[in-house]
Order: sequence, then structure tokens, then C-alpha cells
Amino acid sequence: MFAETPADVPAGALLLRQNVKHVLTHRIIYADFYLLEVGEKPVLPSNYIWIPESEIDNYALPRLIEIMLENITNKFNLL
Repeated sequence: MFAETPADVPAGALLLRQNVKHVLTHRIIYADFYLLEVGEKPVLPSNYIWIPESEIDNYALPRLIEIMLENITNKFNLL
């Protein structure tokens, strides 16, 4: 696992869960989940879209993202 430096995480980010193990067929990923609230939506690249939270179940998501969203829901009841 990699050590974090303060420069890796934006100021004000809240650590939700650390070292979440995600096993793929060819690799093991250890992920940290952070929540960072901002005043306005960041600008996305032109080939990206914003998805309303109410429609997120209409899209395929990687399992690691599903786990992150479950953590947010369970911890803060945000979604």
C-alpha cells in the first residue's frame, strides 16, 4: 500500500473508509474513499456528463464505485 502525503488529499476532505480491497482478475486495488463537498460543480471535460443522484441506478457502475456510494449512504444518508 502507498503512503499518503498531505498533498494527495484536498484540504477539507473527509476520509470515509481506508484500504478498501477490490480484487480484479489481474490485480488487487486498495482504495481510500474521501468525501469533499464543494460550493459549485467542477467543470467536466466535454465528453463527460453530470448524472442526477436520482438517476444513478440507471447506469452501470464499477463495483468499487458502488461500494463507495454504499459507504456514503450508510455514513451520511446522503443519497
